[in-house]
Order: sequence, then structure tokens, then C-alpha cells
Amino acid sequence: TFTTADALLISTWRYRPLTNIGGDVNALLNAAQDDAVITSTNYQWNPMLTATQQFNDKTSNLLTTNAYLELTILPELKLRSTAGINTNYTETDIFNTSLSRLGNPNSTLGQGGPNGSVTNAKVINLVSENTLNYNKIFAKKHSVNVVAGFSVGQNKIASNRVSALIVPNESLGV
Repeated sequence: TFTTADALLISTWRYRPLTNIGGDVNALLNAAQDDAVITSTNYQWNPMLTATQQFNDKTSNLLTTNAYLELTILPELKLRSTAGINTNYTETDIFNTSLSRLGNPNSTLGQGGPNGSVTNAKVINLVSENTLNYNKIFAKKHSVNVVAGFSVGQNKIASNRVSALIVPNESLGV
């Protein structure tokens, strides 16, 4: 994933959409960088291009469910069994065009040209818990309450990622 510590708002504050009297403001607003301040350590980039030319879409499908069953085996003995599942399927699509600061060949933060990636991740958590509860009162004075139980869980994680650097036809994306 191509990330920077630069937030869009910081980039907006840093960008200098000013020009000399009689200068072309539209040219400055449509340029990736302000030619008057370009240096090798200048991370300033047109925030409008950043907002419209860097794509980072994330889609998640989440499911969490739990169920239990309680069974009276004897009047004094009960079994309780619970099960739960938690799933998360996530797809992340990232694309940086040649006009973005992460995809422009002239950008110090870029990857040499248009680039992007598609990442898929799947997480499945399963749990099962079972308890036996024995509760008996003797001679109306004494009681015994014994609980025994066990739990078992499983976590499965799978992911894959495809990425491309210097995409030759950026209109196709990744």
C-alpha cells in the first residue's frame, strides 16, 4: 500500500494557490505542483488533484452471530452449548493516476508512474462453548452447585494482493 503521513487537509493548507498580479490563477490551480516552489524535498501537491486522482476504496462485509441451546438432561443437570461466528470479507482497491502525487513520475512520493493494487482479505472466527451445570439441594439445607465447561475456537485468515507499478494504460486501472 502506498501511504504517506500527509493528510489531504494538511496538503490543502500547504498548497499555495497564489500568483503574481496578472498571472494565470487557473494554470496554478490545474498544475500538479507550483513551479515556483518545486524542490526535491517539497511534498506539496495540488489538493484538488489529490482528491480526484487518488482512489482508495474499501468494501467490507461483516457478519457476527451467536446462538445457544440449553438442554435439561435431569432436573439437576443442565447442558448449555453456545456457538458463534464472526466473519469479515474486505476488498481494498487503490489506484494513483499520473496526476496524483503518488502516481506522478515527478513526485518524490510517487512510484515512478501510475500504480495501484487490489487486496482481498478474509477473516473467520469460530467459537464453541459448552457447560454442564449440576445443582442439587439436600435436606432443604445443603446445596451443591458444580459447573464444568470447555471452550474451543478457531481463527482463519487468508489474504491476497495484486499490485502494478508504472501502469502503461491508466484508463484501464489495475
